[in-house]
Amino acid sequence: MNLEELKAQRRWVGYKSLTDKAPMNPHTGRNASSTDSATWATYAEATAAQMRYRWHGVGFVLNGDGIVGIDLDDCLKLIGDDEYKSSNLARYVMDIAPSYTEVSPSGTGLHIIGTGTLERAIKATINGDAVEVYSTGRYLTYTDEWVNTSPKEINDISDAINEIMDMVEAERDSAMMKPAPVPATSSDNEHLRYVWETWRGRIDRIMQNATEGNRHNSRIKAGRLMGGALAALRQHGYDPMSDDAAMQYIYDLLIPDQGEQRIEYRAIEDGVRYGLTQPLTVWERRRKVETTVPTVADVQEKVL
Repeated sequence: MNLEELKAQRRWVGYKSLTDKAPMNPHTGRNASSTDSATWATYAEATAAQMRYRWHGVGFVLNGDGIVGIDLDDCLKLIGDDEYKSSNLARYVMDIAPSYTEVSPSGTGLHIIGTGTLERAIKATINGDAVEVYSTGRYLTYTDEWVNTSPKEINDISDAINEIMDMVEAERDSAMMKPAPVPATSSDNEHLRYVWETWRGRIDRIMQNATEGNRHNSRIKAGRLMGGALAALRQHGYDPMSDDAAMQYIYDLLIPDQGEQRIEYRAIEDGVRYGLTQPLTVWERRRKVETTVPTVADVQEKVL
């Protein structure tokens, strides 16, 4: 699908201001509803109403037909005239969501418009960045401020949707960050080697359990875990392998089908590159506890 096809559909509404984004009915100038199609219009009708009623902007309704909107808040920082620097998460999501992307009305966020299946709406914080993903019951503001490193077409962003869901679950999964501690008798290097082997074992399992149709997303996920593990261990002076070797390691765990090698290696690379910016937490060794045998007097005192 392209933007002109989207604009021709009767799914557009307006909004008054940046502080009042309640959907407005282009036909009446009154409130619209993201669940009532009678209050929606075409893009041309909505923009005409915007001029007539002096609204700030327009947007389109996500009505469950397969169009999905990813909203990345406050992920842009102005570093010069018309020059922005995006957050690590924003760059990562854009890499795995090759679809139309634009700057949000605030000028500090990004909206990615694509297609896919969303099991449930997402509203979460990932590594400090606010992320929302919707496919129905909402509308997404539209600015036409296209990010020129993205396509102008509306493409499949299923990989990004799945990855965001995985990242939200990982944020909630404390087990990923805090495995069982190693014995107190280990040395620092033995401890870090144990941490590395634990994380590498998880990477192995991700790829071993990758099912048909989910292998691409599994490679992204394994890459992200690998990058986070390497970044964390290097902070402690332990470097088990180079970035290139790490990518090749994941690649060799499950060789892609003929003709897919390049895109699948890129999926691993995207995951590793992002993971390197988000170090995991190296858990501490269990401290050795000094124990003493209670005396008869101690026992008697407690009984009394």
